[in-house]
Amino acid sequence: SLVESTSLRKAIETVYAAYLPKNTHPFLYL
Repeated sequence: SLVESTSLRKAIETVYAAYLPKNTHPFLYL
């Protein structure tokens, strides 16, 4: 569902934020 996709995207964004510099937007690499 769309809600699940949004939640998953936020979860992935949180994981990327933990590994990438804070000024780097994770989805620039996808």
